[in-house]
Amino acid sequence: MFGALAVATMFFSYLNTKKDKYLLMQTLCNVFFAIQFYLVNALSAAVVCIITIFKSFIFYKYESKGKPIPLYILIIFELITIAFGIYIYTDFNSALPIIISCLYTYGTWQKNLKVTYSIGTFVSVVWVFYNFVVGAYVSIIGNAFEFVASIIGLYKLTKINDIKGIIFDFNGTLFWDSEIQETAWKTFGQKLTGRKITDEEFGTYFHGRTNQDTLEYLTGKKLTKEEVGDLASQKETIYRDLCKKNKEKFVLAPGVIKYLDYLKQNKIPITIATASEINNLNFFIKNLNLDKWFDKNKIIYDDGTFKGKPEPDIYLKAAAKLDLNPNQCVVFEDATSGVISAKRAGVKTIIGIVPKGRKNPFTKETVTEIIEDFESKKIYSIFKEL
Repeated sequence: MFGALAVATMFFSYLNTKKDKYLLMQTLCNVFFAIQFYLVNALSAAVVCIITIFKSFIFYKYESKGKPIPLYILIIFELITIAFGIYIYTDFNSALPIIISCLYTYGTWQKNLKVTYSIGTFVSVVWVFYNFVVGAYVSIIGNAFEFVASIIGLYKLTKINDIKGIIFDFNGTLFWDSEIQETAWKTFGQKLTGRKITDEEFGTYFHGRTNQDTLEYLTGKKLTKEEVGDLASQKETIYRDLCKKNKEKFVLAPGVIKYLDYLKQNKIPITIATASEINNLNFFIKNLNLDKWFDKNKIIYDDGTFKGKPEPDIYLKAAAKLDLNPNQCVVFEDATSGVISAKRAGVKTIIGIVPKGRKNPFTKETVTEIIEDFESKKIYSIFKEL
């Protein structure tokens, strides 16, 4: 009975198009397999399943929070599996399940679900070979189910790559505050370091980075959360004062309001992924009326819990908030670090924002399209042509 439940759960796990749901069902699947193997006294197989249970559940916790699974966690589980394989080794037949398990672990670690399912397809074929060699012919039926399920899963994934949502960077994209932001950071940076901040420094260590990244660069040391909060508060006070003093510049970029109205009218899921912290986010929402278009609870901002751009975390979390895969989202970005972040998250369609008169940091190889502002007609056909 438990074997049948395991096969059924495994089959349906491959029908998911969300990685976290796949991992959760794989966890349950291996619970059933572990019980089944224990009941038939196949203790080594039961131990391998128990290792897989812990691995799948930990991977699931990361995926459900929209966070990439750290490489060190993959290495730990691979080493545990290999160590157990060495302990039980008698011949090649005893080693093959361990090799398969390591390959499967690597597959589930991959952020791209297509890669995960492709490795699952290969693993199911190897299991058929193994079970045929050892004479476990009944098990081949379960392997066949896994093979069919992984093929169906891959087919479903090819059908969900249509663009369904949009993630906007904010500063420099929806709100062209580059001049204000640069003035605020350079003013604060000079006050903090006693020297002028160069344009090259600003482009490398300030633009698109979290406050913690930038402040640790300025101070030259690791900072506690409290220290970051205190220093960031001082800088952001300067920034918000500059925004209030420059009312003609404290507006959304050309064409943004019309475009957001269009997206709202067509019920297209949208959110913001910004390196701004909560006080600035609230400031923007209040003064620029962002809650007219955006659900504040779905906006990703710098809360100090994830790495900033160019790491993929911010876009992984934003896509998860929209309940979409990253490759189902369009990202609008104005910074190279943001484009790298989006690509690392698995986003395929990236629109680069390059206002007239600004040096273009992008190429057709780095972004899907380049526009000057949101008055471009190209962005209205995004869901039809890209």
